[in-house]
Amino acid sequence: MSTVILQRSLRLLDPLLNASGDVQITGEQDITSSPLVHMLEAQIRLLIERLRSAAQYGPMPMGDVLDLAAELRWAAEEAIRIDPALEHRLSPNEWKRAMD
Repeated sequence: MSTVILQRSLRLLDPLLNASGDVQITGEQDITSSPLVHMLEAQIRLLIERLRSAAQYGPMPMGDVLDLAAELRWAAEEAIRIDPALEHRLSPNEWKRAMD
């Protein structure tokens, strides 16, 4: 199972290796894995860290904040477009509270 997930993730990189501009990538999505969604989630985590860094000390560079917010919005919208259920997915803490 983990080999299939890794193969799917690596296939996403092939079109990017020699890219010099915009690239459209496709990937499988099923109960086994959704590498595009996983990639977008990783991108969101990185952008959140950049946003935290920009907001850590004042004054905040508002242009950077706007750029990062736009990138976050794009990544979240793409993840929801790929899997609409993600719009209302529960966090681990919310799942725990729901099970109590």
